[in-house]
Amino acid sequence: MTFPTFLSLLIFLVTLLPSRGDLLPLLSDINVLIVTDTHSWVAGHGTHESNMNADYGDVLSFYERLKAICASQQKELFFVMNGDFMDGTGLTSNPPQDLTPLLEKMPWDAVTLGNHELYYNSTIDFISKKGGFVDFWDGKYITSNTVHSGTNSSIGVRYKFLDASYSSSRILTFGFLYNMQYPCPAAEVEKVQNVVNSPWFTNVLKGIDGDFDAILVLAHMDAKDPLVFTILDRIREICGQTVPVQFVTGHSHQRKFYTLDPFSTSFEAGRYLDTLGFTSFSLSPSNVATTKTSSTSNIGSHQEEAGSFNHMYIDTSIDNFKDVLGVEELQTKAGKELSSLIEQTRQSLGLLEVIGCSPQSYSFHSGLNEDNSLWGVFSKQVVPSQLLLQAGGNQDIHRVYIQGSGSFRYNLFEGKISIDDIIAVNPFNDTIFLVDAQIQGSEFLKAFGYHDLGKESHYHNMFQSLPQYVISGTVEKDLVYEVYTADYDLRHVVEQLSQATDRNMFATPFDNLTTGILWTQYIEQEWTCDKYASRKEKFMVSSETDKVDAVFNFGSQGSMILSLTAFTFMFVLIRSYQHHSGLRPKFDSLEGESILSEKDELYISHGEPLLQEVHHPLTHVLKDSITY
Repeated sequence: MTFPTFLSLLIFLVTLLPSRGDLLPLLSDINVLIVTDTHSWVAGHGTHESNMNADYGDVLSFYERLKAICASQQKELFFVMNGDFMDGTGLTSNPPQDLTPLLEKMPWDAVTLGNHELYYNSTIDFISKKGGFVDFWDGKYITSNTVHSGTNSSIGVRYKFLDASYSSSRILTFGFLYNMQYPCPAAEVEKVQNVVNSPWFTNVLKGIDGDFDAILVLAHMDAKDPLVFTILDRIREICGQTVPVQFVTGHSHQRKFYTLDPFSTSFEAGRYLDTLGFTSFSLSPSNVATTKTSSTSNIGSHQEEAGSFNHMYIDTSIDNFKDVLGVEELQTKAGKELSSLIEQTRQSLGLLEVIGCSPQSYSFHSGLNEDNSLWGVFSKQVVPSQLLLQAGGNQDIHRVYIQGSGSFRYNLFEGKISIDDIIAVNPFNDTIFLVDAQIQGSEFLKAFGYHDLGKESHYHNMFQSLPQYVISGTVEKDLVYEVYTADYDLRHVVEQLSQATDRNMFATPFDNLTTGILWTQYIEQEWTCDKYASRKEKFMVSSETDKVDAVFNFGSQGSMILSLTAFTFMFVLIRSYQHHSGLRPKFDSLEGESILSEKDELYISHGEPLLQEVHHPLTHVLKDSITY
């Protein structure tokens, strides 16, 4: 590659980088800023992933800056939260007494819940109590199909009208949850199919409670879940074909956008605060013919004429926030105060305490035999050393541990490991159970159908590189085993073994032994920071020697190496641009999620899909009643 050719390509690539004020051309009559599936990642990812270093304080600052811009143009901006604030980092507890004060600093105009708010009676009781989290939002907490069990009393309000500040426009807003099958006993999720045909839903669409100009549906379900069309079809049946309907979706933890009909779109904005979502639409019928879509990232930006509906995925780095707004200064007074409060809360809970140092980064969705497999480390090192060789003290007893691969939620990064890092990996902190002490190996194989789950084709629907269940230990048909599992998988494991043995199982929980404690004990013993520093020092010495050798061997190969480096750099930029702009297919494994089997749905609620487009101290609290 000649230098002029390389320079021309480099100039072309620079034109793909996001321009300042990227978001401003997308502003329309109605603008909506979105967070969804944050799962308590309100502190952001800055410790390990600097490209996602924005926290909720920075999001608040972004909102305030954008609201001022919209006000200067007499345009509306609404800020919404689409559910699943629970389960993800140490800021989540049960009940979420340390998290909700942080969430209450966000000036959301509409809030709904996700499935993770419905796993514990104590959570429902806490947010629903007089003067609690639901009451705090003063009619903005919308739960169109979630009620208190045994009553027809909605946890929040069934719907809300959002009134425009600069016109007489009104936006009718709903908050739906997918047809969750196993909430905690304190809550009941009404089927979406039934709710859309109920008298209250029909009446509000007919305008009995007031006129409206558009409909906003917060829907904690996949962007193209069949239930989205169930809601839309009923709206169209009553309201006609031209009322703008914007679905704000979630739950699948991906970036997705679909045009549902000429006057309706469905938009989903990632998870874990990796994405700040933005969508906008016009209220002028003459303009509803084409849509503009935009995706902004650290690498590329793309716009494509396609309605009056616009959307943008905003990567959550502070620099990117500045770029898309076209501002030099992002932080506002309120945003700065919230960032400080988040940090103070994490410090007070001991979440930043370092317990060891990881020798490398491990991925929670890598296959068991890959070097960077988090499940490989857990099943082959953590469980054997901390459970199988410890339980009962008798080394002659054969033991096996089985756990569903949906339990881990994030990667573990090289270097210092804090308490919060372990909770991010393992937020459910499941209690360990001894299922039975007299299971014949042949019975175990009969129960689960295969000898080594890591080598057979029984892969998890959401994790194509992992089996549905991961086994620690080997199973021989002629030996007798003690079988252990985690409490989330207990029901399934007990049912399978009971059928295989034709007898009842009476599982016994371990006192003060959880998956989080297994991780913590292993790290404190095997991954000390002294060991890590020693390994790094040896690596640095070796690297310096390699550098000296490389200088003397560079010679005539130098130009080729530079060219290959330049080519690789450009290839990565181009592929990244394609990925964010939609020029190549996006991962859509959860499309139509609500029609999955019951078993698959369990894993969606406890697990998650692969990473999207780029894509509390360890105290275990037993569920009020175990839900599956």
